[in-house]
Amino acid sequence: MDPFSAKAADVAFCARWVTAGTRYGKVPAGELVEIDHNPGCNSAYRKDVLDEVAGFEEGCIGAEDVVMDRKILDAGYRLWFDPTAIMPHRRRVLVSPYMKQLRNYGYVRTLANSRWPALKRWSHNAIGFFPLLSIIGIAAFVWGLMQGGIDWSAPFTSPEIGLPRIAAHSTAALAFLYLLICWFGAALGASPHRSIATISIAPLTIFLAHWAYGSGVVRGWKQIRFGGGAAAGLGIQIDDKERN
Repeated sequence: MDPFSAKAADVAFCARWVTAGTRYGKVPAGELVEIDHNPGCNSAYRKDVLDEVAGFEEGCIGAEDVVMDRKILDAGYRLWFDPTAIMPHRRRVLVSPYMKQLRNYGYVRTLANSRWPALKRWSHNAIGFFPLLSIIGIAAFVWGLMQGGIDWSAPFTSPEIGLPRIAAHSTAALAFLYLLICWFGAALGASPHRSIATISIAPLTIFLAHWAYGSGVVRGWKQIRFGGGAAAGLGIQIDDKERN
């Protein structure tokens, strides 16, 4: 029996529109759909194909399934997703294990994207700016409040329009829009653990995922720019498991 926080994490993983292009948030129509990647936790391959592409990339602890699928496609083979093939999969609980896993996901995917450009998606880089934009947004909102940007006696009808009010109201509106996208994305997602409780906290779990994954992307950028390149990251892509 999964704990509540693991169920909430699964709802965040499988929400629509907010998963940076991954398959978790998609529910393809039909019994068999051609795709470009299957998560390694629930996939099967022909052994002769694995032998031909030399299996997992040596030293690639994270994103190894993504890289191998890319090698299979480059060899001229095709990958398929069967939505009826269900594998129970336990998510990491909130908050630290969950965020640590997602931070590692962002890091290793950034390194893999650098080494294999065919893997790149605009969303994987865009989410790297999420932590910085969040800090800027919160700072702008707090600054707007401190400067009197909201008249609490008439918060929506105050005639004074200036930079403080624009900062406070615009950031609040963007935050509310984010909440709506998270709620509806979770409600329409693919997780079997959707409930009033797990959907209600989806904005928090999705925000933590975006923050952690974005932080991992930034770490990957630093590794590529200042740490000897993406290949130098092989073998040090450690998630929340202890390894020797």
